[in-house]
Amino acid sequence: MPINQIEIRTEEIDEILGKTPNKIIRWGVTVIFLVVIVLLIGSWFFKYPDKIVSSIEISTLNPPTVVVAKATGKITSLYVHNNQRVYKGQLLAIIENPADYKDIIYSNQVADSLIPLSTDRNTLNLLKRFQMHKMNLGELQQSFSIFVSAYNNLVNFLQLGYFNKKIEAVKRQISDYKIYYNYTSDQKR
Repeated sequence: MPINQIEIRTEEIDEILGKTPNKIIRWGVTVIFLVVIVLLIGSWFFKYPDKIVSSIEISTLNPPTVVVAKATGKITSLYVHNNQRVYKGQLLAIIENPADYKDIIYSNQVADSLIPLSTDRNTLNLLKRFQMHKMNLGELQQSFSIFVSAYNNLVNFLQLGYFNKKIEAVKRQISDYKIYYNYTSDQKR
């Protein structure tokens, strides 16, 4: 033993620490064993269910949004139900207005059919049938009248063949100038 080291343990302390308390260890092991046995027996009688019936709410990265109308008024027709999925451009409701919805849809279909413009008679005569139908377009009436007027001008322009006639006239003028040039060159000789 080193000289500078102080001895903290004495024989009395070694005697207490060196002897294990028999009653505490026996009872402690018995209590732990009984707890484990009770847990095993309890797990046999109280089974944890494999299925849990519950209601959940699933949220998405893009949550549902609120739709706000650009105009105020009473809703006359509603085309969707609560919690129904809607898509961009889908008709949700009609707000009370002076226009007739069927006429708006009909005019939209006719305008879309005129986009691939061709000069055949069926396309040109389509607007003539379209104009005969009396339509109630409300605020769109003025814009639609401008469209009809522009389309009529286009139909007249295509039917008259202005540029084709002008090209033929210029070609005739060129041939006349060639004849005149030949005539004057003959006179010069």
